[in-house]
Amino acid sequence: REHRVDLLLEDREARREELELRRLLLYDITTCRCGRSVLVERPGAWDVERLKSQCATKEGAAALFRGHLTVNELLVTGAGAGASAGAVRQSGDSIDSGADKGRAKVEG
Repeated sequence: REHRVDLLLEDREARREELELRRLLLYDITTCRCGRSVLVERPGAWDVERLKSQCATKEGAAALFRGHLTVNELLVTGAGAGASAGAVRQSGDSIDSGADKGRAKVEG
């Protein structure tokens, strides 16, 4: 109850934090052939120093946590793909899971 997860998708600040999280953790949400939301992420390409600095303050860590809660709500509700997609593409990063030669590819 403390985090008001039920209201996160309506919270503009939480949605903004989730978009920033996409740029930091290099992920995007797409859909599979069945229409389910799928998160594709490139953890091997993370800027670990940038991630550490995000977590260095209580406010930064809280924003990261809210962003994580928000992306989970996007995935659970199916609102993720297309709802705020493209954030990673805008940052110039490319996400490629390497699966099936591009079938699961989201790129910038």
